[in-house]
Amino acid sequence: MNALIAKSMGALTLTVTLIGASAYAVAGSADSQAREEPSVNVRFADLDLSKPADAAILYQRIQRAARLVCNSSAAAWDGRATSNWQRCYNGAVEDVVLHINRPMVTAVHRRLTQAVSG
Repeated sequence: MNALIAKSMGALTLTVTLIGASAYAVAGSADSQAREEPSVNVRFADLDLSKPADAAILYQRIQRAARLVCNSSAAAWDGRATSNWQRCYNGAVEDVVLHINRPMVTAVHRRLTQAVSG
């Protein structure tokens, strides 16, 4: 049974709405709720997320998707574009890693975010 669940999970296409990603970028903006949230599809059916190398590949795909989504929100930003973009990007990546909830992907995320902050 667990093998069947694991196989079907690996075959999913994760639609990365990057929940609230544009909200990170335009926090406090009155029109942020009126806009449609940008989204990017991140496919990982070709990956075995029990392998560190494949988890790292998925993490790179998540990062690329977050860059695309956060860049698409750039028009709504004010003069604090760099800090807003960073909040959008960090929040989007974190949201997706938490949503996927796969130990190897989480480990890659923690390793890379600790390396940046430490």
